[in-house]
Amino acid sequence: MKVSKETIENNISGQQCITIAYPYCVRGIDSICSKYYIAARGCQGFIEPSTPGTFMNVSSIICGSQGSVKTLQDFKTKFESAATSNGWCVFLLHGIDNDGGYSPLSSDILRSSIEFLSVRKSKFWVTTFKNTALYIKERNAVTVTETSNEDTIMTLQVTDNLADSIYNYPLTLRRPLPFEWPSADVLQNNDSVPARIVMVDSNVYLMFDVIPDNGEVKILKNNNYVIPEIDSIPPDDDTIPATFIKNKGVNGELRVENIRFSIIDNNLILIMPALSDLELLFSLYDVKGTCLLSQKVNTGIEGKTSINLPDHFIKSGMYIVRLTDGKASWAKKVYVNF
Repeated sequence: MKVSKETIENNISGQQCITIAYPYCVRGIDSICSKYYIAARGCQGFIEPSTPGTFMNVSSIICGSQGSVKTLQDFKTKFESAATSNGWCVFLLHGIDNDGGYSPLSSDILRSSIEFLSVRKSKFWVTTFKNTALYIKERNAVTVTETSNEDTIMTLQVTDNLADSIYNYPLTLRRPLPFEWPSADVLQNNDSVPARIVMVDSNVYLMFDVIPDNGEVKILKNNNYVIPEIDSIPPDDDTIPATFIKNKGVNGELRVENIRFSIIDNNLILIMPALSDLELLFSLYDVKGTCLLSQKVNTGIEGKTSINLPDHFIKSGMYIVRLTDGKASWAKKVYVNF
C-alpha cells in the first residue's frame, strides 16, 4: 500500500492518493488501510447513510450487465433513494459498451443518467469518492463561531480538529441574509470565495464555500441588489412546459423570455407572447425576500393576464416576480413606479 500510494502520487502531480477501492471487493485490514487512506470502497450494494458506519468499507453499487443498476430507471431509483435518505450513493463502474471491462454499462445509459443529474444540481451533489469522504469528515468535525457582528461586516471562525494537510476541502455554509442587506460578499483570509444568494421557502440566504482552518471569514454588506436564486427541479419525465425554455445561463437556470409588465389602475398586467392557455403560480416578493402576494393565474390563450395588487403594499420600488407551473420556475427583478 505504501509503495503503490507513493507511485500514484509521483505520477499525478498536485494530488493526494488518500482513498482506495478494494480489489475484487475483498475488504482489507482496517488497521493497515487506515495508515494510508481516509476511506475505502467495498461492494455491499446499499446506499450509505449521511455518515457511513465505517469509512474503511464504504458500500458501492455495481452497475452494468452483472450489477443491479442497468437502466436509466435503475439509476433514477437509486438517485431518489439517496435524496430521500440524505445518503451517499456510490456507483461501481468498470466497463463501457464493449471495451472488455467487467460488467459493462451502455454509454447511452450512463450519458442519460448524467444528463438527468446535470439539471438537478439543487437536489443532487455529484462528486468523487475522495471529495465526499473529505466533506463528510470535515462537516462532522467543523465548528463555526461568530466572532463579531456589526452593521456592515460579520466575522466567523471555521475550524476543525483534523489534519489541515489532508482535510482542506471547502464546506458549504448557509446564513440568513440580514433584511437590510441588498447582497453580500465573502472573504476568507482576505481572498474572495464563491457565494450565492438563494431563496428557500420565501427566506433569503447567503450560501458560501470556505475551508476549515484556512483563515478568518468576513461577510461584507454589498449595496448592489442581487436577485435571489430560486432553484427549480425539472419533473422526472424531463419535459419542460412550453412556457419555460432552457437557457444555459451563468447558473444553467430555466428562464422565460420576452415577458413584459405594466401597471394600470393598481393592476399588474403580465404579457407572455405566443403562449397556450396555462395555469401558473404568480408570486411577488419585496427586496427582503418577503412574499407579498401569491396566487394562481391563467395566462389565457393570448398569453396575457391581469393581477390585482392589494393596497397595503402598493408603493414604488424594486420587487421580485416569480412564476412556476410546479415543475419549472423563473424569477426576475422588476422596478415598479406607481
